[in-house]
Amino acid sequence: MNALEVEARKAALLAEERNEPPISWWMSFCDPDKPKGEQFLGVVITKAPGLMHARQRAWMFGINPGGEIQAFPVEGIADDYHDRLLSLVELEAAGLI
Repeated sequence: MNALEVEARKAALLAEERNEPPISWWMSFCDPDKPKGEQFLGVVITKAPGLMHARQRAWMFGINPGGEIQAFPVEGIADDYHDRLLSLVELEAAGLI
């Protein structure tokens, strides 16, 4: 896919998601090029109608640390943990991992 095709696909996915109700997304970030033990960059939990919107929110709030993302829907996580970059220490202290 070239850059124009990628942008068109992103726009199409965002349009599809707009009709969905917002849910909480867990997005875990890592950098596989870093040494072992330093690859984990953090977790962002945010409410959005789909993954593309969730990624956009992380960028909008300046809390996307870069790297690769693994994401999935989650339930039951307090709003206190939403819309900020959570460290491993914070996730463990909160009992989220």
